[in-house]
Amino acid sequence: MSGILDATDADLSEFERLGGKLLILHGTADPIIPYTQTINYYDKVVEKQGSLEKTMNFCRLFLIPGMAHILGGPGCQDIWLGLHATPKDSQHLALLALKKWVEENDIPECLLPVAFEDNDVLNGHIKDKFAYERPVYPYPWEAEYIGGDVKKTESFRRKLRWPNGTTSKNSEVYIHMFGLIIAFGMTVQ
Repeated sequence: MSGILDATDADLSEFERLGGKLLILHGTADPIIPYTQTINYYDKVVEKQGSLEKTMNFCRLFLIPGMAHILGGPGCQDIWLGLHATPKDSQHLALLALKKWVEENDIPECLLPVAFEDNDVLNGHIKDKFAYERPVYPYPWEAEYIGGDVKKTESFRRKLRWPNGTTSKNSEVYIHMFGLIIAFGMTVQ
């Protein structure tokens, strides 16, 4: 089945040449798909493209802390579906971020996934507000806690995940489990 289901071809040059944009989101609490496989795939895309900078012009990976497979989890719980309590803008909904990137060339530099009151996704359906949002930056950057209220975005700053600027091949990775969402978009001429 892996020959049919696995998307392992890292040569996205034709997709990029045609103007495609790709957002890859991977939640850190999904027990189904290990995030390290997604980082390995992204590293291969970077290698095929020749540089991280060139890759990030059309393809970005966001690792979503505490999110399960597409929705829920012990941390951030929505960046994808737009539940009632999730703000409907391009920082809180990945598809709107992708739309802005494709249609307005507004490159997503930070997304704000949300978590719901009592860590309960049901509250995302029935309440008008979320418990907190967390800034998430494109890999290899991450949000670093700098102090203050952990429920406030200003308590975090953008930090390079590995100080030497390399991607994961040259770094130790602490293994968590992640879920995976891939969204892509193109304008049709």
